[in-house]
Amino acid sequence: MKIDFNNCYFSFNKKDYLFFCDHFTIYSGEIIGVLGVNGAGKSTLFRCLTGDLTLSKGDIMINDNSIKSFNTKELSKIISILPQADYVNVDYEVLLLVLMGITPHLSLFERPSNEEIEKCYSFIDLVGLNSKVSARYSTLSTGERKLTAIAQTLYKDTEVNIFDEPTANLDIFNKVKIMRIIKKIVQERKKIFLISSHDPNEIINIADKIIYFQNKKINIIEKESFLDGSLLNNIFNTNVKIISDTPNNLSHIVFEY
Repeated sequence: MKIDFNNCYFSFNKKDYLFFCDHFTIYSGEIIGVLGVNGAGKSTLFRCLTGDLTLSKGDIMINDNSIKSFNTKELSKIISILPQADYVNVDYEVLLLVLMGITPHLSLFERPSNEEIEKCYSFIDLVGLNSKVSARYSTLSTGERKLTAIAQTLYKDTEVNIFDEPTANLDIFNKVKIMRIIKKIVQERKKIFLISSHDPNEIINIADKIIYFQNKKINIIEKESFLDGSLLNNIFNTNVKIISDTPNNLSHIVFEY
């Protein structure tokens, strides 16, 4: 699986571009961190990738096929998205909500098989909600609702996974757990993950490459090149320091207040 972004431009009003890019490609087995200030266009880029929005110019190619050649159902079998916002407006039980992730793969009156139901249970257990299987959505905490959405997105088992601020509302334990789950899935199954965050520390130690928005342009670089103090200062318009843990191949970005 590969996705090519070819001279992409997007505008809501056909006058002022929200963002643009030249050309870049992402491949199976890559975790792509997506960083940018508020309003830069991270979520909008994701919506263009899922077909929810249409580029003003340029094209996105999925395995050399234009995204314009796919209908909504076809795209939903290839790309799944975990949105920022709480999207559930029905008070279903956790099991049923996660099962809804398989909907794009079923015909109109088809029901999930026993095998699919068992698979659903495994993802609920994976995110740590096995004790909440029968709990209704209205009784869940904000963090538990986020974990339910993550389980549903992973259950869809698509080749491309977009996680828009996946760790929002999660405690430290669950943040680390979700990042470890993503890393394991990519290593074992060679999926593509695009993960956005306002905090670069959440993704610099898991991402292979970084997409960043600067002066309306979308750029992509290797993680090692991203860990440059002057570049980070320009992106976030604030002073930063980078602390490296060389023996463990880890880095930490400190923002000066």
